Amino acid sequence: MKRICIIQLLFMFLNINAQVDSVKDALNYYPINIGDYWQYKMTRDPSNTWNLYETWTGYKEVIGDTVMPNNKRYFKMKVVGISTNRFETHEAPDGLNMAYVRIDTSTAAIYQYYQSAPEGVIDSLLVKKGDEIYRLAVCTDISSKSYFGSSPVITKSLRNALLSDDFDFNWDIAYGLGEVKRHYDDTFVYAIGFQNILTYAKINGVEYGTRSGISLSEELPTKALLFQNYPNPFNPTTKINYSIPKSGFVTIKVYDVLGREVSILVNENKPVGNYSVQFNAGKLVSGVYFYRMEAGTFKQTKKLSLLR
Repeated sequence: MKRICIIQLLFMFLNINAQVDSVKDALNYYPINIGDYWQYKMTRDPSNTWNLYETWTGYKEVIGDTVMPNNKRYFKMKVVGISTNRFETHEAPDGLNMAYVRIDTSTAAIYQYYQSAPEGVIDSLLVKKGDEIYRLAVCTDISSKSYFGSSPVITKSLRNALLSDDFDFNWDIAYGLGEVKRHYDDTFVYAIGFQNILTYAKINGVEYGTRSGISLSEELPTKALLFQNYPNPFNPTTKINYSIPKSGFVTIKVYDVLGREVSILVNENKPVGNYSVQFNAGKLVSGVYFYRMEAGTFKQTKKLSLLR
């Protein structure tokens, strides 16, 4: 009997170690250290034909860490020019858009801090093909792929399980590299698509690919632009990017279907540059709304949808 108990304890010990090792291994799908940097080629196509209508460079960079009001420590991630991520960014005092991310090293779950809620899961690195994770996202494939001419690495493909063929949202995470691709395709509502492809990364001091010297925040715009909000539909926050080709007074206001003003997002002088503003519709009811930007002679209105 004593021998059987010892064997059982040994078996439990080996199982626990196997689980710890699998979690430790899974963490390599989301490497994150202070100083890490990922640069993406961004593509936007309003006609949904993927004819490279508009491209630019976006990036995210881990610039530090901090303890948030929920008393948990998060990595501070600077996010610039990325329209296809699921990060909720917060404007810091220096004007930067920041996302706050932490890793649970016991479960390999990735959490993000939100202003509207304590935190939420944005990835679960232990998923296998067919597994369902946060917000009904599902792992659709696990395969070996090559990046930057190196040996193939295991890549997990994930997709929002609630989306149909005309509303696709999917992303790939690669072992040792993190997020290598993200695709958002909305044929149903706006016939608009975004895609980002990893072109360069610096992870724990090791560089992959070729870094571009120009980012969206560094390249001055030549014309005024108001981009479609992302995500859309949304609940309860969404991000609106816009560009100003010359200094001047800028307003961005949100209206309901009756034309009543419900929110003022921007109402100030702005220098030349590319900007992003977050709209929180936490106090509004579900429905269709409109946001309008005015900057000098430029005037444009776009539609957004709040779904609860």
